[in-house]
Amino acid sequence: MRKHIATLAIILGCTSPAFSWALVEKCENDPSESLKRAVVGIERAFDDDEIYVENMRTVYGMRGTAWFLNKRTLTLVEHVATGAKLTRDWKPVRLFWSDARDTNENHSVDVRIRISQEVQTGVPGEGLVLIELEREVDGAVVPKLAGAPLRRNETIVGIGYLNTELRFANGRFALPKPSAEPDHHAKPPKRYLPFEMVDMDRNPPVGDRYVFDHGSSGAPLFNCEGGVVGVVAAFLSKEMSMFGKTIRYTTPWGEANVMAVSVSELHNVKR
Repeated sequence: MRKHIATLAIILGCTSPAFSWALVEKCENDPSESLKRAVVGIERAFDDDEIYVENMRTVYGMRGTAWFLNKRTLTLVEHVATGAKLTRDWKPVRLFWSDARDTNENHSVDVRIRISQEVQTGVPGEGLVLIELEREVDGAVVPKLAGAPLRRNETIVGIGYLNTELRFANGRFALPKPSAEPDHHAKPPKRYLPFEMVDMDRNPPVGDRYVFDHGSSGAPLFNCEGGVVGVVAAFLSKEMSMFGKTIRYTTPWGEANVMAVSVSELHNVKR
């Protein structure tokens, strides 16, 4: 029987792609290289009594992306922690880094939930969860939290793991312009933030808008000063059937394709 490691992405959104190269800017001093060891892939293999079947597939574990709040604390989005069946009891996980040379560095460490933070995002189960490590991980980098509020169209950098592959993205804070007659029901939830993120090094010149798809939940988004501004919680996509095949597509260029949880509440957490 083929084994499957489930990866998480919430399917929400719409329509078809067009060119984006004119819409995506990069930071003058890109902080990505110095921050890549602030971000880690996390994978938990389930115990025998935790294995389950979903959509005719046997799920043996769960994988996502996390980042270091301090040397012994990881930050996850809530649905990754829940999907990995993490609790306040110690459980073993695998943390991994990879680089452009396809070399991997793995760390086995026991973890447990330190704080489960309820954040009202408009999507159930999308708070932030802080995970305590039983020991420090050698080589981990601790990023700072952004101090200033986000500006509309502010340039953003993202780092995450698409399954087990380290991916970098550039983009912007894609908050829509207010209309002349605001529809109060159409406002984004208070702490659920829209971003347009693209990997411009893939599929030039249009880039790869699926950079934060399956397995990237929990990826941090940074401003150009290297401060964390949000944590990826959902990738916006839809599916349709055509000629017996399923076609999956995301939002059009110029619109948000990623939704993130704000890190504003983390300023109140002792680091």
